[in-house]
Amino acid sequence: MRTFYHITSAETGKVILRCRKVAKALRWWLRMNGHQYDHGFFMSDNDVLVRLPGIRVKQPDTPVV
Repeated sequence: MRTFYHITSAETGKVILRCRKVAKALRWWLRMNGHQYDHGFFMSDNDVLVRLPGIRVKQPDTPVV
């Protein structure tokens, strides 16, 4: 049984990774650059998807002139 990690964002699209460290690094990069993403993982045998909420960066309010 193998674990796959998926990360979805507007900047990268849907990315499926096998290496946990690479998935953590991509999530870190997205978070540090202020991008929104969703992530989760699934097992290769039964394809049960576990979704985890990604970071939601609140955009600063722009004043209306």
